[in-house]
Amino acid sequence: MGGGKAATSFDKSDDHVTCGDVDNLDSASAFTVSCWVFLSTANSGSNQAIFSMGAGSSSTTRFWKGGSQEIRFQANNGSSLSTTSAHRITLDAWNHVAVTYASATAKIYINASLKKTGTTGTLGASGGTGFNIGRLFAGYNTHYWGGLIDEFAIWTATLDDDDITAIYNSGVPNDLSVASSYNTDR
Repeated sequence: MGGGKAATSFDKSDDHVTCGDVDNLDSASAFTVSCWVFLSTANSGSNQAIFSMGAGSSSTTRFWKGGSQEIRFQANNGSSLSTTSAHRITLDAWNHVAVTYASATAKIYINASLKKTGTTGTLGASGGTGFNIGRLFAGYNTHYWGGLIDEFAIWTATLDDDDITAIYNSGVPNDLSVASSYNTDR
């Protein structure tokens, strides 16, 4: 994707990155997750996790692509927030996806465009089970990502529309090694 760096490739069967327990997110009242994703038509069918943290289906925070290429977010055991069929990621192309969360309300963005705002659940401690990129929580060995993920970033703040637009940068990835390249006050 950006700056000549290679994206991380996930095979949809067991590839994932486990980051350990991210204590800052366990008690965060607000956060933002942003990344670039690429999914081929061949790997598009099932639900596929972009990230998750938590102990299991009744206690997890997750951001994933549904079976119809819609983007979904759920905080713990609250309701799932999902984009509609009119707002899906584009297959065989890079898409910037982001979710912001604060006070049980989330916003989902695709390519810097706000696609959905709504109530989800509240965050709870992940219990040391870890933060995963490319799969659901530990022990749930389905819903692996089957494509590429690049420039994955987390903020312990809710970025606003202007921040998401700056990160999207008209579809040109920024250099993550230079925080100021995002042109955001976060």
